Amino acid sequence: MPIVKNNIEDALDITVEAKPVGISAFLDDVYNDKRTYHYSTWGNSSAPPRLDPTEYLRSMVIDYAGNNGQKNYASYTDCEYSDLVMTGVETGDPEERAQLYEDAMVKFSNDVVTIPMIPRSAFVAYRNDLLNVPDDKLGEMGLDLWNVAALAETTPTNGDRWVFAMQVDFVESLNHLLLTGIRDHTPYAQMLNSQLVYYDENLEFNTQLATNYEVQDDSRRYVFELGDATFHNGDPVDAEAVKFTFELLEENDVALAAKQNYSNIEVVDDKTVVFEFDEPNPGFLTTHLPLWGILHPPTWEGMDDPATFEPDPYVGSGPYQLSSFNKDQTMVLEPYDGHPTYSPQSTIVFQLFNDKSTKLRAFRQGEIQVADELSGSDLINLENQLDDAQFGQTRFAGVGAWQLYASYPQAPGRYSEFGDAIGKCINRQEINQVVFAGYETELLHSLFFTPQHPSFPPEDSLHKFTDSVSGDAEAARQALMDAGWGWDDSGNLRYPAGTDTTPTYPAGEVPSADDFACISADGEYVSG
Repeated sequence: MPIVKNNIEDALDITVEAKPVGISAFLDDVYNDKRTYHYSTWGNSSAPPRLDPTEYLRSMVIDYAGNNGQKNYASYTDCEYSDLVMTGVETGDPEERAQLYEDAMVKFSNDVVTIPMIPRSAFVAYRNDLLNVPDDKLGEMGLDLWNVAALAETTPTNGDRWVFAMQVDFVESLNHLLLTGIRDHTPYAQMLNSQLVYYDENLEFNTQLATNYEVQDDSRRYVFELGDATFHNGDPVDAEAVKFTFELLEENDVALAAKQNYSNIEVVDDKTVVFEFDEPNPGFLTTHLPLWGILHPPTWEGMDDPATFEPDPYVGSGPYQLSSFNKDQTMVLEPYDGHPTYSPQSTIVFQLFNDKSTKLRAFRQGEIQVADELSGSDLINLENQLDDAQFGQTRFAGVGAWQLYASYPQAPGRYSEFGDAIGKCINRQEINQVVFAGYETELLHSLFFTPQHPSFPPEDSLHKFTDSVSGDAEAARQALMDAGWGWDDSGNLRYPAGTDTTPTYPAGEVPSADDFACISADGEYVSG
């Protein structure tokens, strides 16, 4: 942020205050549209279910804006965009849906709601001398938490366990239904439990506990056939367990579980389950299902209140079973013999580090064998401190970006020319060098996805800030002057004459049906 702050101040002669806040306060400010800022900084991670753009696009629809706890990062309120996305959400034909989504992204981009800087890739370092890492399983994900294929075949050179050091806090609670971060959720979805379908190490969509599926009636009906799998106590993973899992998610307030609005979940027999919807729901297959492992009904059926429930003992459906759990410290997973996809070779100890310098020191000393959530600068330092026989690294290329989101209901963020000027003056090359040691590619178009994302629209349809990765202060000032902005005799930036800076709706409220045709009096989206 110091680089961005200095860039804006130097180019536009305005004072910028950078306010570091704790994550809980930050999320409360953003999700409830507190308007304590004009731009917020986000790093959107590359969770494989996000290869389907539905989640991100849906989050920017108008009914998620305002003081309602929803993840509309900008409280963006545009009916044309909302109509395109919501039509796409309920369109079964893949090509039609893709075009609607593309049109929505083009609209969003040209409103300049977000100012990307560099991709948020996942860098992982590992000790070559202490681990045997399967190169043929690294794929596109590397040694990332999402890549169970690689984790399962990684073994220590000595002993039967190895340590994966992380900074995400999935050891906060064994009840992963309470976790709000998609990365925190990963070990529960894919290691302690397994999904019906998933994205493999090459980001290809595959079956896992399901052996086959059919999409019927324009994505209104899904039929899944299950293979032979058991929970960790020997109970079969059957159709009743699948039905139980997705009804539990639907009926409770689960942060990461978007409501699916099933019309019916039918158990045909032990190996066959059918999901039915009144409207097409294509995102169910590629966004919702890969995020949730199948839960063990006897373990979870006593959950009256998710906020107070802890599964004990933890019985899962995944390739690893729980050995021990120390809140906010460690979680130890040992191989489960009998998983249909993976045969883990060793025990993994997940250890939480709140301080990166302590984590890196432990890595150099060989106390831990894998360290994630690293920057390019961290990797350069480790390369210089360890020899090639000791140090290895992988990168999961980011489909999301480090970016600034405007607080869209208020000035100046809702004015596209102001966002354009901010985007023009940022020195992305310097950010790349300082934060990622030049490992990344600078992002010059306004969108929450990077060109790595399979749904990224043609670049010539998107808003481009500049051709200069080091920023262009002169062009930033000119963009504002061309739109009628200017500086007074005291050097203060002024809006164009007659500009109405009244917020699009009051702080502490939600968008009103009186002001927006695409939202009802109850705060629900309606076709504009």
